Amino acid sequence: INNCINKNNKDIKNISQLISKKYRANTGENLNLLSNTNEANAYAISRMPATFASCYSAFSHTFELIKTKPKNILDLGAGTGSATWALSELINFEHVDCFERENSMISLGKDLMKFNNKNEKIEWNQFDLRKNKITKSYDLIMLSYVLNEFTDNERMEILKNIWTATDDLLIIIEPGTPHNFEQIKRMRKYLIENGGNLIAPCPHSSECGLINDWCNFTARINRLQSHKIAKQGSAPYEDEKFIYMAFSKKQSASYKSRVIRHPQYAPKLVKLKLCTQTSEIEEKIITKSNPNYKQVRNLAHGDILN
Repeated sequence: INNCINKNNKDIKNISQLISKKYRANTGENLNLLSNTNEANAYAISRMPATFASCYSAFSHTFELIKTKPKNILDLGAGTGSATWALSELINFEHVDCFERENSMISLGKDLMKFNNKNEKIEWNQFDLRKNKITKSYDLIMLSYVLNEFTDNERMEILKNIWTATDDLLIIIEPGTPHNFEQIKRMRKYLIENGGNLIAPCPHSSECGLINDWCNFTARINRLQSHKIAKQGSAPYEDEKFIYMAFSKKQSASYKSRVIRHPQYAPKLVKLKLCTQTSEIEEKIITKSNPNYKQVRNLAHGDILN
């Protein structure tokens, strides 16, 4: 990122804070959260590492559960290309279309992709989700930090078009907030009712077992100096909370449970909160006498437990 962005941009810190305020205040009606080169640069420094990390985590959890990996891919609302970068670290693909509305993001995304050894397989196009329709099908359509920018009605109309264009996999990633958790639940219900096989993160397709609660997942990011300046923080890392769901039209997955909170460790025991195959939320204590203790000690938030 630093190789592509003007290091003399003295406003990067202020612009980063302005972007954060815009996103926090967004109600689905703000059409231009990022509209110029300086804002795109500030976004790349302050947010791209976190979105890359959350995408990498969600994709990793998904691909460990399926046999057939996608070849022809659409990164919808691609921004500066975080999801495509994460994908390129995990699988070999034949082609990725990056569709993005803002010219400033497309320009920076293209510059950044010059450093990706799969750049020749990636094509950028201007695309407005409110105005344009997807007219071809893809093995995988992925949207990261996109659908929370729309109203409920817009979001569901977009989802219908996306699902029609999905040949196999659809992966949606959003910020890990209670509000976005409710959005994800509504989209989850629609996709299940319209033939989708839920791959991850839930080990079941029943109604969510969390009552007056919500879940998310966490990706840890090591901060570079430019990242610290943009975020006005001195900590060497930050934790990005995100929510995701992966659906398939052709493949299915089966596993017993997933860890939905950070494991709690104590001498000779581990406490886990699990979402289970029966849709029940289970609090489980594994002691050192349990034959699975060593396996459980290595589990992280978001991992599968069979």
